[in-house]
Amino acid sequence: PEELTDLTEKSHFVTAMSQLNRESQTYNPSVDLKPVVDINGLYPSEVWNDDVTPLTAAVLCRNEEICSYLLEKSADPNKPSTNGRTPLHYAAFTTGVQLSIVERLLTGKANPNGYQLQIFTPLQCAVDQDREDIVKALIEAGASPIINHGVNPELDKKVKRMIRQLSSHGDHR
Repeated sequence: PEELTDLTEKSHFVTAMSQLNRESQTYNPSVDLKPVVDINGLYPSEVWNDDVTPLTAAVLCRNEEICSYLLEKSADPNKPSTNGRTPLHYAAFTTGVQLSIVERLLTGKANPNGYQLQIFTPLQCAVDQDREDIVKALIEAGASPIINHGVNPELDKKVKRMIRQLSSHGDHR
């Protein structure tokens, strides 16, 4: 089953990169990204029903190596998708995204509060998915727990509970 998951993830990534590069040449992470028309461009993805950057596609596929490579090549970690989601938003609510990818995005200067026109912040997305590890990393990076407060009262309560829980464990500075 684990091998099948890996194959499925790789298949989704290959499909996404193929879609992203349909009008250009074949993507090869071991060479320069010249084949990609615009490293920060938005490309349609049927898999995620959104127009995403190559960095967002790598996050969605949980591929830290490609995320790091793209960030080294000046991919913008704050570029929102057509649906207004940044790579951090997708990392926060996509099952199985490793904390190390979130940390890499934050090290790459991702705004911990996400995109201001998005209704929910990456922190709220992480709380909604019960990702304490990501919530902690976002707060340590300066994410505000009060942005968009009041939009979803139930989520606001959950944010408050999780922050209180992190504080009581000594996990929050």
